[in-house]
Amino acid sequence: MPIVKTLKYKIAGVVIVMGVLGYAAFYLYSNSVGVLVSNAQTCLDAGDLNCARENLNRVLDKNPNHLDALFMLAKIDFQTGNHQTLEPVLRKVLGIQPDLTEARQMLATLLLSKCRFDDTEKELADLRQAGAFSSKQQGQLALVKAGQMVSATQPLTLIDEVSTNIEGALSGDANQPDAHLANAILQIQMGDGAEALTEAQLAQQAMGENFMTQWAIGRARFIQEDLANAQIAFERADTLRRSDRNLRPPGAWVRELFLNQGLVLIEQGRLEEAQRTLDIAIENDPTAVRPALALVNLFLIQAGVGSGSIISQENSQRFYKRAIDELKQKPELLQSDPVYRYQLALIQIYIRGFQEAMDILEALTQEDPPYLQAFQELGNLKNNQANYRGAAEAFKAVVEKNKQDLVAAYNYGTLMVRIQEIEEAREFLRQVVAGKPSWLQARLNLALSYRMSGMYADASAAYQRILDQSANNMNALIGLGLVAFTQGDLETARENFERARENHPERSQPYFYLGQVELEVGRTAEAQSMFEKCLSIEPENEFAILSLVEIQFRKGSWEQAKEPLNLILENPNARLTVIAQNALALVSLMTGDEEEAQASLERLSENASDVEPYLKSAIETNQALLQLRKKEYDKAIDRAQQIVNLIPNDADSYYNLGTFQLEAGRYSEALLSLRRAIELDPNHVDAQFNLAVAQSALNRWDDTLSILSRLGKVGDAPMELIQSLADAYLGADDPQAALDILEPAIENRGGNVQLQTLRVKALIGVGKSAEAARLSQDLIATYPQDADVQCARGMAAFLSGDVKGGETSMRRALQIRTEDPNLKLNLATLLIAKGDYDEFEEAEKLLDEVQKQNLFLEEVANQRAFLAARRSDYETARVYLKRSLQKNSKQPKIETLLNQWEGL
Repeated sequence: MPIVKTLKYKIAGVVIVMGVLGYAAFYLYSNSVGVLVSNAQTCLDAGDLNCARENLNRVLDKNPNHLDALFMLAKIDFQTGNHQTLEPVLRKVLGIQPDLTEARQMLATLLLSKCRFDDTEKELADLRQAGAFSSKQQGQLALVKAGQMVSATQPLTLIDEVSTNIEGALSGDANQPDAHLANAILQIQMGDGAEALTEAQLAQQAMGENFMTQWAIGRARFIQEDLANAQIAFERADTLRRSDRNLRPPGAWVRELFLNQGLVLIEQGRLEEAQRTLDIAIENDPTAVRPALALVNLFLIQAGVGSGSIISQENSQRFYKRAIDELKQKPELLQSDPVYRYQLALIQIYIRGFQEAMDILEALTQEDPPYLQAFQELGNLKNNQANYRGAAEAFKAVVEKNKQDLVAAYNYGTLMVRIQEIEEAREFLRQVVAGKPSWLQARLNLALSYRMSGMYADASAAYQRILDQSANNMNALIGLGLVAFTQGDLETARENFERARENHPERSQPYFYLGQVELEVGRTAEAQSMFEKCLSIEPENEFAILSLVEIQFRKGSWEQAKEPLNLILENPNARLTVIAQNALALVSLMTGDEEEAQASLERLSENASDVEPYLKSAIETNQALLQLRKKEYDKAIDRAQQIVNLIPNDADSYYNLGTFQLEAGRYSEALLSLRRAIELDPNHVDAQFNLAVAQSALNRWDDTLSILSRLGKVGDAPMELIQSLADAYLGADDPQAALDILEPAIENRGGNVQLQTLRVKALIGVGKSAEAARLSQDLIATYPQDADVQCARGMAAFLSGDVKGGETSMRRALQIRTEDPNLKLNLATLLIAKGDYDEFEEAEKLLDEVQKQNLFLEEVANQRAFLAARRSDYETARVYLKRSLQKNSKQPKIETLLNQWEGL
């Protein structure tokens, strides 16, 4: 609860007139060349490209290095798709004028359209250095990186870099086609055919059909098992490839094209055509397969080493078994090279022969020398089986044998976080981040390790470094928010979660965490709205479902909680079923079905030894509550005490124990338990409120009122408490909260002049100036000598457009209480906002008088800044704004204004 402060009004209007500097440039040529260039432009405007070319060629006959003519000709060729000689022309233009960014942008676009990813990357680097790097160029860089990913030996290591560039491009332009195509390629690598197809089609709609879009559409349809349409797309891609002699896709792209075509042909039974197609794939990437096992190896490249493209579950099983048979029929091959045994293990994994795969991989790790990739796959296999420690040991073995393997180090560090060996995790994740600073997921996990161990400053710094690398990264913003949330700084938490939502409105996580903040401060309607929005994006988010259940619990709407809980229980993939079952048992208990509650809790208790302590304590708490409902107080309290012994540093456990003691009339014991809960969690609002109830039961009214005043629990509080709380909310710049407690109090019990005046101020704060003006006019008729009423009337009238009436009331207030610094500050604020130069000197004197009393210093500095700005003295204005921020750094509006005034 904020400290009660005298209300400060902020009325400022600053008119900033921005001058727009225009400029013009022109070139002077010899008359004949100038006329020809002008004629060419006239022809272009008329759409006569042949005429334009003729004039430009005449210019170039006279001067082969004429920059404008060369560039205009390049633009014509670029727009008409005449790319045969475009690259040398553009390079000539850039040779004459290297800083001509439009030409370099055109060259990058041309090179990218020809699949020359490395060359494109060089041009984009020059554009970035020149400061000509917009969302379009970032989209192109995303496509470059995605294109390189196809050829990479470890494509998954490029995912973060590709994702970052996609995110950056689409945040600047949601329709950026290169970014959509890059995302299609990324989704292909991740095995999401539906998303890949959508993205590829979006790209094709924007940029037209080309080799890359058809390649991506074919592969996306292949993943979706739409083989007929996949083949059409592949054939179209090949036709486009052969029709453009300047198109130079890397060998891996061609390999993937024909590899996928070959697999389609195999599935269709066209084996001879498949073999010819696969031969072309091998020719384009001879090292990718071995001739003796061409069909098997090609299949494994596509389905076995991470590309994620699978024909269908049934057909893939058939091909895997066929590969196994072929390998087993050639034991000399299996013994000749561990790679074949490794491939056999991979196939066993794909057909879910996990134990056979485990045996092969374990044997490979025991060979001399051990087969290093076997450790990697063994780690993946154990991780998938939830054997996290075993998986970590496998990845650590890789790191010990190859300290440069950052992927293994990352996997090991991540698993160490998961099993909560945080110090070990940090050591390895730091190495990964040092070796590859751009690896965002590694940075996020390192930040998580800091947060989990309570190193909040380090965690915040780590998340901030991620944001420096990837502005508005959602996970980093949420991480910063969680650091603040854990420390009780809900405002900072909200700001970070809100920023994540603004930049990623299509993602569910920001809404979930914003809902948690609203729930924490008791704004259940707002929290419910956020959780519902989260579920509209991600319907099976169990945490959001349970949060909605918690809201229903707080409302006492037990029946309404059943439906969302059953949604979790009906989901075969749900992870929080035990929590949902326990919550459903509580619903039965609270709706009077004690028999069903007892049966459910007994079933849960039978398996309670297999769950974590906190979940076990939740089940035990419900059993204790059941005993409490039966008025078996001693049994309920004994069980609650056992829960405290199970998790002795948990605030909620002590809160439950104290609440049960309170229910049983053991008030002194309840005081001790609830105070212990507050020691463990100073922000535990429910424990504080129950402590107030216990204090009142012992007739300790001063302590009761002190707690209630801090909490704002005012249902039956005296008028003085309501007034104090309302004034505090207004001082904390939360006028709606003030209204929320004032209006029901005034309606139910009638309001004195102080409450009515506070209501006027709150209405002004929420922007209802006209309503505030009407109410304040009524108050003045009854209380004409009340300075606070006159002040409130002055502000309301001024803000609703009655400038003269507002000033009259404000001056009347100061006549009634001539030495009140708050009234002086408000009158000065009004005069500055009014903008009458003749009254600026009076405003300045009023501010001097307030400052002499050493009060409201940051607001006085702000008003001096506004006054200086009115006089167009922005240098002085900036000085005062900086002075204000030194006194109170949490003034975002002032920070924004200061940034706007920089340079004026």
